[in-house]
Amino acid sequence: MRYITVEIYKRGSVSPLNSLSSRFDRVALPCATGPLEEPEIAGIPVIKLVRRQVAGREYVHAEPEGDTRHSMYGGCILDASDSRFHEATGVMYPIKLHDRYEPAPISTEAQEHLRPEWEATRAFIKETDQKLLETGNQ
Repeated sequence: MRYITVEIYKRGSVSPLNSLSSRFDRVALPCATGPLEEPEIAGIPVIKLVRRQVAGREYVHAEPEGDTRHSMYGGCILDASDSRFHEATGVMYPIKLHDRYEPAPISTEAQEHLRPEWEATRAFIKETDQKLLETGNQ
């Protein structure tokens, strides 16, 4: 695998919830025509490109390679004057770096502990809605 390095552009301070951009100034992007091989990017985090459809158009962003958590945009972008960046991404614009991870509001154990109360509340709301509909139709 070959790579190019890409600068992380940040505006002001970066949240510690951003996994890469809070600790690094550049990342490695896989690129078939890149000048660097794996030993040459040691210590530089590798990113992957994610392509999806948004409002009928292709949207491309980058995420840390190998991290399976749900990432979100944390305010940093990636761009390079190297034409191989645009060849690798397939777009002519800078791309957003989705490297922000927010902790779950409560633990899985706490969620399971509260589930019976949650289910009871949902049932109560559903029952109340039904009664209101019935009385409103009379």
